[in-house]
This record gives sequence, structure tokens and C-alpha cells, in this order.
Amino acid sequence: MEPVDEIMVIVFADRDIVGHHPGVIALRQRYSYVDVSGEDIEDCVARSAVDDYGEIDTGHGSYLVTATLRCVGLGVRPGGSVAFVRAGVAEQASIVFHQADADRPVPPDAVNTAVVKSWPGRAWAENAHVVPFPDASPPTEWPANAALRAIGVQRAGGPDEATALGLDLPPPAVSA
Repeated sequence: MEPVDEIMVIVFADRDIVGHHPGVIALRQRYSYVDVSGEDIEDCVARSAVDDYGEIDTGHGSYLVTATLRCVGLGVRPGGSVAFVRAGVAEQASIVFHQADADRPVPPDAVNTAVVKSWPGRAWAENAHVVPFPDASPPTEWPANAALRAIGVQRAGGPDEATALGLDLPPPAVSA
């Protein structure tokens, strides 16, 4: 990745994703990502929200993730998880999305379960995690690293999960 001020990606273990997208980039530890920033994807997600308005709670993170995945032609295998990460110089945010299966049902207290109409099966997302920069918490607890850890990324002796994968995130802006 070239240095940028903000990225928006979906990171996944290769075994957890269904479909193919030509922009999928391999990372370490058998993980990959697809860049989901860009007006064409944002327009597609917005159209999905308009189409589903009134039938589905389009304000949930699970809806955002499933609409984004559908717009790039990907899905999540039953029992799989993906991390939706937005990282910029001013803040970092993430959503961890889980696809239910027989061994991993939707938790009874899950409230973030809204998915696009065509999504196969039940799913849920953890609440969005957002940290403004600069932040006093260590980088390992910033949203990108917390989300990557939640989908199984190992730090493997590195300073954080993103570094262990080789995922270059924009460094936070340092205020004087």
C-alpha cells in the first residue's frame, strides 16, 4: 500500500470469504484485504440503504458491512468473521462482523443483526469502535488492532496486529 491519509478496508482470513474480487491483496498469516474506499462503492452502499429503507435497520454496522461486501462481490462463509477498518490520521474505527452457523449462532443479546435483504443467513456485528487521535491508549488497543485480533490475527512478536500482517495504516497526526 502507498502511504495515504485514510484507508477503508475489509480484512479477512482467506478461508472466511466467499467470492472473488480483483482488488484483493494478500497479507501475512493467510489473511487478505480489499480496499472498500472509493465513490463507486460508497454510491453502491448508499443505493442499498435507499432500497432497503423501511424494511431493514440500515443504521447498524452489520448492515454497513454486508452492503459493502455485496457491493464488492464478496460474502462471508458460515462461521467466518471479517474486520471492517477505517484508519486515518485523525481517527480510527472498526467493526467486527460474524456470520452465524450451527456451531456459532447469533448471541441472544446481539442487537446489531441487520443485513442486506439478499444476505444468506443470520449474522451480527460487534459495536463500532472509534478512537480519535492522538489517543492515550496503546496502539495495540486502537480499533484496527482490536478488530484484527478479534478475527484471529496473531501479533507474532510484532508491536501490533496490523504490523504483523503487513497492513500499512496511516500514522496518526501528531498535534504540536
